[in-house]
Amino acid sequence: PFSADVMGLCDGSEAVLAASLVSTLCAAAALRFLQMTITFGTGVPCGLFVPSLYTGACLGRCLGIFVRWLYPYLGLEMTVSHTGVYAMVGAAAVLGGVCRVTISLVVIMYELTSALQLIVPFMLSVLTATWVGDAFTHGIYDCVIRLRGYPYLHEPDDFTFGTRACDIMDEDLECLYADAGTL
Repeated sequence: PFSADVMGLCDGSEAVLAASLVSTLCAAAALRFLQMTITFGTGVPCGLFVPSLYTGACLGRCLGIFVRWLYPYLGLEMTVSHTGVYAMVGAAAVLGGVCRVTISLVVIMYELTSALQLIVPFMLSVLTATWVGDAFTHGIYDCVIRLRGYPYLHEPDDFTFGTRACDIMDEDLECLYADAGTL
């Protein structure tokens, strides 16, 4: 009989923890990352958003499988989340590291999952990825803006408003009065 679940990943029972799945996911993440790098560099409108989510989901699921495999060997209780949760958090982390979006990405991931309990892992992963990325370089879109010489409208961080409205307003007002019957 035909089954939509070809690899047996979504049968609803225990998660698949096979080494062949990990190698397949790592190969898929590497190929998508390579494709994403080449197409973004050529200027072809192939997108960066979805391939980043895909790469992060593959790597996150690999980490989830590794953690689920490691727990019994350490003698710890099996209280680890499903590997799909690691995939979602990994997707958010990679996209946050690539694009440097934080709050809006957490909201998008929450809307995708409708899982309120995942907001804290999303926040932590996105902030960590953003901090690590900022330690090495600017965000990819900031780099493209500088590389192509577009006007960059970055607001300085130390800019403060020290002028009040009363300091610049004019006190000698000239009023125009409208009389009935005049143009």
